[in-house]
Amino acid sequence: MISFAAGLILALGIGIPGPPQVASKFPLAAFVGKDFKALTRDELEPMRRFLVSKRIGSDSDPRLDVANRLGGRYDPWALWDWGGDGSKFVLAIAQYGKVIPSQSRGGVFIFDSAGNVVGSSTFGVGWRTFPTSIETQEVAGVGKVIHFSSRPVINGREDVAGFFVGMDGSRPALIRIADKKDRVVPNVYFASNHQLGPAFDTADVIDKLKSDSPIRVLEALNWFAGMHALPDPQGWMSSGEKISDAVRYRTLAGLPETFALIFSLTHSANPWIRDAARLALEHRGWPYR
Repeated sequence: MISFAAGLILALGIGIPGPPQVASKFPLAAFVGKDFKALTRDELEPMRRFLVSKRIGSDSDPRLDVANRLGGRYDPWALWDWGGDGSKFVLAIAQYGKVIPSQSRGGVFIFDSAGNVVGSSTFGVGWRTFPTSIETQEVAGVGKVIHFSSRPVINGREDVAGFFVGMDGSRPALIRIADKKDRVVPNVYFASNHQLGPAFDTADVIDKLKSDSPIRVLEALNWFAGMHALPDPQGWMSSGEKISDAVRYRTLAGLPETFALIFSLTHSANPWIRDAARLALEHRGWPYR
């Protein structure tokens, strides 16, 4: 038999060492959760060197100036240990356009525990738009997402207050654009300077609509709800979108099977999916669509 004191020690785990805590190998682990605007350029220098070594913001998108604008007091940055277990880290960046008119740019970069880039996307954050913050949100029925908030400047798009990016494995995906009242609004595909968020691959759009993944369903619905180019290579409205994508949209959107599939999603228990599906149907008669 063991004594009362020994039993108490065993019950409470007093003096019994737990599993060893292994320090993260991720080179930027010290910057996770930090307020980048509060750090000095010297404090940010290790991060700048790391990002430059990965050619982030140069080859990925020359309009994204990571090396020189890290730590700028107007540009929001955020870095997270995405799952909290040190296996995946996500860096999100937004940079305002330096002149008016111009497009603000952003990016999402996904790293493994060793600091290798395993997924990324650079994209527009808005035309005549000022990015204000980047944060994560837990959305019921969707999961953890990144919220890029913004406000319009002179003649900017007044109906957009930000957009949401979800993670499809190691692929960032645009899943929702919202106004100040959190109502879903359409993306603009026919003009590249107005297009928001990560690019969309149309090859498997119907499979995404049928997916069990809310991220993929929302991504596909966002595309169907968007404003698309007229499939005329001579027309100005085709300048911002591939003609093949515009033709694909019009072909798929005109099929009864597509309508039935999207209509079924208007009754989804997931409010974001329900809203996006309704928008896709309500705006079928818009110009450029």
